[in-house]
Amino acid sequence: LELEVTESVVLHDTKEALATLRQLKSIGVSLALDDFGTGYSSLGSLVRVPFDRVKIDRSFITGLGQRADCTAIVRAVTGLCATLGLSTTAEGVETDEQLAMLMAEGVAEAQGHLFSPAVPATEVTAMLRNNTGLHWPARAQCTSAGSISCCNTAAIATSRSPASAMGVPSAAWIE
Repeated sequence: LELEVTESVVLHDTKEALATLRQLKSIGVSLALDDFGTGYSSLGSLVRVPFDRVKIDRSFITGLGQRADCTAIVRAVTGLCATLGLSTTAEGVETDEQLAMLMAEGVAEAQGHLFSPAVPATEVTAMLRNNTGLHWPARAQCTSAGSISCCNTAAIATSRSPASAMGVPSAAWIE
């Protein structure tokens, strides 16, 4: 189970909120910092809160290849997260070019309409099991690695999920 926490929750940095997040972490819940870079980003929150993943906001992904500042921010966030031992997910990936740039920068996972539009939760298992309705870019390959690295939010199954128990194929980036 992964809980996505927005920057605004972390900004308030109350003792109760931090205690709750640490308690969730202690029982095996994975924590992701959602929409990183869009609010009042505090680099200190990356150390104070026991996050496992940082989700890079789509506003930076949209500008990849068009705006140097977006590329610089993606590169900096990815490098910082790698140094801190945090995984990165790019939100809102819509083109093969964006995916290629993200992979070159070392982003661990991607999600967005490139892979699938949003689908009702009731259709996700069948869609993954039958490998229908998903776009697998040339640089992504279906494997049994235990996680889906290229997918839409609605279709995410992480290594902490019961995807393999459901017989759902998984995807991972293959270099």
